[in-house]
Formats: sequence, C-alpha cells, structure tokens
Amino acid sequence: MIASCSDDFTAKVWLPERGLLYDLSGHSKEVYTVKWSPSGSGSKNMFKKLYLCTASFDGTARVGGGG
Repeated sequence: MIASCSDDFTAKVWLPERGLLYDLSGHSKEVYTVKWSPSGSGSKNMFKKLYLCTASFDGTARVGGGG
C-alpha cells in the first residue's frame, strides 16, 4: 500500500496493482504529511495493527487503523 496526502484536505491509500483503495477525509485544511506505523504484515510487529497517521495545516493529527 502507498499513502499520499493532498491540498484537497484528504489522504489517500493506493494499491499499485488496483489503484485507489481509500479516500480519507476529516481535516479542514491541507494534509501535509502521512506516516505508516511500524507494524502490520512484513514488519517486526506483524501481529500489531497497522495505522496511518496524518497531519494537517488545521493543527490536528489523525490516526486511522488498517488491516
């Protein structure tokens, strides 16, 4: 999975072979960074849930859980 952030106040999660998987909203200004947690399939923390964190110029950070 690949995560991207945007000036349209969203973050998006993509699967290279399928395209857009999730379109994440909730911020009221531009999202300027995304970061995956160091967990999930393929990591040393494979049994812990994978999270995507976003930060925005609205002064908030959000954390969303994945698979």
